[in-house]
Amino acid sequence: MADESKPVVIVTGSSGYLGSAVVRRLHGCYRVVGLDRYSPPHPPHQAECVCFDITDQASIDTALDRVRLAYGDRIAACIHLAGYFDLSGEDDPAYDAVTVEGSKRLMRGLQGFELEQFVFASTMLAHAPTEPGEPIDEDHPLNPRFPYRASKVRTEKVLREVRGDEKLVLIRPAGIYDDNGQSTFLTHQIARIHERRFSGKVYPGDLSRGQAFLHLDDFLDAVERIVDRRVKLPDVFPVLLGEADPIPFGELQRLIGRELHGEDWITWNVPSQLAKLGAWTENKVFGEDAFIRAWMVDISSDHYELDLSAAKKLLGWAPQHSLREDMPGILQRLKDDPYEWYEANGLNAARVSAAKVENAVAEEAAEKAPTEAEAKENRREHDEHMRQMHFSMLWVHWLVMALGLWLATAPSVFGTFDQTEFSAAVQRVTEDRGLWSAATRSWLTAWNNVFTGLAIMVFAALSLRPGNGWAQWANAALGVWLLAAPLVFWTPDAAVYANDTLIGALVVALTILIPMMPGMSREGMMDDTDIPPGWTYCPSTYVQRLPIIALGVVG
Repeated sequence: MADESKPVVIVTGSSGYLGSAVVRRLHGCYRVVGLDRYSPPHPPHQAECVCFDITDQASIDTALDRVRLAYGDRIAACIHLAGYFDLSGEDDPAYDAVTVEGSKRLMRGLQGFELEQFVFASTMLAHAPTEPGEPIDEDHPLNPRFPYRASKVRTEKVLREVRGDEKLVLIRPAGIYDDNGQSTFLTHQIARIHERRFSGKVYPGDLSRGQAFLHLDDFLDAVERIVDRRVKLPDVFPVLLGEADPIPFGELQRLIGRELHGEDWITWNVPSQLAKLGAWTENKVFGEDAFIRAWMVDISSDHYELDLSAAKKLLGWAPQHSLREDMPGILQRLKDDPYEWYEANGLNAARVSAAKVENAVAEEAAEKAPTEAEAKENRREHDEHMRQMHFSMLWVHWLVMALGLWLATAPSVFGTFDQTEFSAAVQRVTEDRGLWSAATRSWLTAWNNVFTGLAIMVFAALSLRPGNGWAQWANAALGVWLLAAPLVFWTPDAAVYANDTLIGALVVALTILIPMMPGMSREGMMDDTDIPPGWTYCPSTYVQRLPIIALGVVG
């Protein structure tokens, strides 16, 4: 059973990232009660979970009656972490219902207790940004510029107005991170660079500016000191929490690039309107759930540098971490296991699933790796098999040579070198579209067929020799050209048009579709697995192909 001599502390939002960490930190010296939503997840086992709806006064009263019954009327502190936030940047009624009015309802409900201290989690961003070298203190002007910040500013004002005998602490932390990342904005920045995305190479703001961060351990230390020193603190105590020396955005980009890719990451400045257009295009045109929003572009040059005098004087607190020093460790965890790091930080782990599969395959391959002698024999057998397969498919290249010969001689058969008589329809189209004369177009088509046919014969002859896969690709390119050439030259003869497109299609099929596609690596062909890296199934089975075949038949 919990030690009933310990003071009682209520933590709202106790199942969240910060709330659960606060519960575990305070559990040793306090009896912790977790107030949170009815739905899972629930607070850590160190706290009793009391479910409530902060938007409903009756639900709050019921939850507090349960607290009174189990713990009595005396409460040392309420750490109020529950609030509303979304990334859209748009105003939402939930900001008022949850953050502003919810906090007001909770404080009024707690005023029926012997509450010593009410601690409200605001944000450093409630203040207006500053300039480099001009730190913000608690008296710096507030700036309710965006809905989230405005909700915190309004809540602070409301709590000051409805406060009773209890002491009010307004903690304004910087962006909180831990050894694995966790900070939403920070981890997305890391992911963009890790994946070498173009959006990780551009920035619309001043690269010499930055924003302070706060390590989770430093945040928890400050919260514990606030509760421990509740008797000595002022009646209303706003306090900024963050690192002393924020790292500029450009330096942070270079640090991440250097740790992940061994290079100083180059970041280009782009106009803000172009950045907004890019974010809109990702979201609306390409259907990507892009993280970057237009409002983020608007704050990209904001600078937040903190004066920590109040925390040092009244709490004896100073940060023990800095993002600059912690970043290599965060990035090392990403490099060690990208999939797990993405999962832990709520990112799209599918983007790095190939790394997970590759690691698993590498581990399995290491266990089943043949000896050097076995590997050498396997390579010899494979090379011999490829040689036999090549000679069994020589008829393909002879047939391609025959097609090339036919193509080169076809102009003489069709009489297109000196063709002068054309139908009235051909003459009418020539005049309507302002084309070269039909005789000129026929002549160009004829010589194109001669040269292309001779080239096909040469490359087909070269393809007879093993190892000349490039010649097959050259013939495939010529086949594609034959499909387009009659359109390029506006070939006036229907028979020539049909002949060229038919020969082109056959050359493509015979060079890279019927024989094994040239250029495949020995390692790839010797790999017996059916599932490619990054996939959970084989995308090339007949089950996958049948719908495409059916659609092709319908088409």
